[in-house]
Amino acid sequence: MFSRFSQENRSKTTFGRPLARVEIGQDQIQGVDYLYNLQGWLKGVNASNLDESHDPGQDALNSQGNLNQHFAKDVYSFGLHY
Repeated sequence: MFSRFSQENRSKTTFGRPLARVEIGQDQIQGVDYLYNLQGWLKGVNASNLDESHDPGQDALNSQGNLNQHFAKDVYSFGLHY
């Protein structure tokens, strides 16, 4: 699995903020979006369902100006309800 982030920086970005998105593969195979609540706890990955209208990264959404339109549609998602 390839990522544009190095192994040691997977959980945090270089600025110390929680990771918001990881783009996997050299050919933009998959974009993984991380969602957090106000306390900074992980709330979900790729929204809580696979509905394209709820995708925070708008992967594969073919609209003008969408930077993530060339990524494949999300294949997994989950939500943590606590």
